[in-house]
Amino acid sequence: MTRWLLEVSPGVFAGHVSARVREQLWELVRAYIGDGRALLIWSVRSEQRFEIASLGHEREPVDIEGCLVMRTPYRQIEGSQAIPGAVRPPKESWSIAARRRRYRNSAERALGQQ
Repeated sequence: MTRWLLEVSPGVFAGHVSARVREQLWELVRAYIGDGRALLIWSVRSEQRFEIASLGHEREPVDIEGCLVMRTPYRQIEGSQAIPGAVRPPKESWSIAARRRRYRNSAERALGQQ
């Protein structure tokens, strides 16, 4: 992909290619994606001036009256009834912010049980 696009960050490619090259690159991405995720955004002549295609994402682009929006599936909240279309829980994150959030939530639950 680096032959046609500039890798601006690890795994993030940007550039201007023809529609034919874009479609061929997308087919290559589709063939090699595995369990990964990919998002393709390109310019078009429309009100928003871009289109979106995605692979492997829980969110999906949906056209609502000519306006592209990202649809996020409902998730079941702990202790609530199942929601139709609920997806698997998110993968556990190991970032510093996620660890702080887990600690804060567990501390709040502990205080609530006392």
